[in-house]
Amino acid sequence: MTILLMLITGATTLVAQQKEQQVKDAAVSDGSLYEDIVNVPFDDKGLDITVHIAFDETDNLLTLSLTGTRQLFVFQDDTYRKKVFTGWFSRRSFHPERLSYPTLVEPKTKYKLTSPVVKSFNKPRKKHLFNKWITNVSKALTPLASPLTSVTPDSIVQTFSIDPKATKVSFTLRNILVLDTKEPMAQAAEKRNSGKTIHYRFVLDHDLATTYNVQLKRNPCFGARRAIDSLRTRVAEVRNSYRRLQKSCPTGKATSDTEVNIFNQHRQYLLARYAPIADSTKCSDLQTAYDAYNSYVDSIAGAPCVYIPVDNSGSTLAASMGISPETMIAAAKRLDDIVASIMVSRDPVEIRDLRNLGRDIIRSVNANLSTKNFHDDEQRRALAVLRKAEEYFLSITMKL
Repeated sequence: MTILLMLITGATTLVAQQKEQQVKDAAVSDGSLYEDIVNVPFDDKGLDITVHIAFDETDNLLTLSLTGTRQLFVFQDDTYRKKVFTGWFSRRSFHPERLSYPTLVEPKTKYKLTSPVVKSFNKPRKKHLFNKWITNVSKALTPLASPLTSVTPDSIVQTFSIDPKATKVSFTLRNILVLDTKEPMAQAAEKRNSGKTIHYRFVLDHDLATTYNVQLKRNPCFGARRAIDSLRTRVAEVRNSYRRLQKSCPTGKATSDTEVNIFNQHRQYLLARYAPIADSTKCSDLQTAYDAYNSYVDSIAGAPCVYIPVDNSGSTLAASMGISPETMIAAAKRLDDIVASIMVSRDPVEIRDLRNLGRDIIRSVNANLSTKNFHDDEQRRALAVLRKAEEYFLSITMKL
């Protein structure tokens, strides 16, 4: 029965402790500062603790600092009362030199626990454990050694190095103690100036039990300047190459099949040199460069240069043979290429020129078709393909 009662009591205590736990979400970017003010009402003056979290993305550092409206004190390690507090029966006198880490102690100072604080400890009170002030630090954070600090610092600071890939980290704040001078502040200052001993009193030992989940809002363009500059140079290169290709067939209409072949050979060389970029990024500057580069590559692939021979012989034999299926299929393909170029282009002048070129191709082919006869299925199938290409071209360009 006794064991059962102990288990129930332990379970109840665990639930109570869990209910006391708090979780807070924070977000910090490079150079920004997260602030949280924690109020601890324990006497007529109370205590406000300001929690600051700062992120330095350049050096991958996270800095946590605590300042209070009253003098704060923390233990850097888990520390048992009996190790650092002595005295007959009471164990109230604090000995900083017994801490497991070095600390600066002002001369002519003494520190003691007050009775209310001692009475707040669970029995046996001499075995009371003062929790380390910061625990449950996530693996992405590595605490850096803090410089030697005073027992009564102006603020409590801990700096962490951060895993460069981390975007979320966390830690838990635990025990915070408050020190008051035995005398009013003015009298304490007089004692300090006169070289007399100043008496400090621990008037609070409070477990904040608060976990901070911190989101690191990293700049997606951080460290990408060299890549951005390099890609912008590449964009300038592909743009100049595209413009030179255009100049070799400025109207999109060639005067011979040989001219079309030379144009296409140049096009294939450029497409082999400038492969599309499949990457994507959250860095807007880099993504803009990706999009511009790929747009010019698409423009090279769709740049029109077509030769459509017109039979002006007027002979009965030419009329009886009709226009070749190859010519109609070539015209249909060029119209499709022109539409593809229009849809990726961001240049209004280029879009206008492509639209005019497509209309010229349609007029030229139709003028030639009007004098021809169609005698076989291959010609009719080619004409159907051409008509579909014309319809698609017109449906797109009518919206522009």
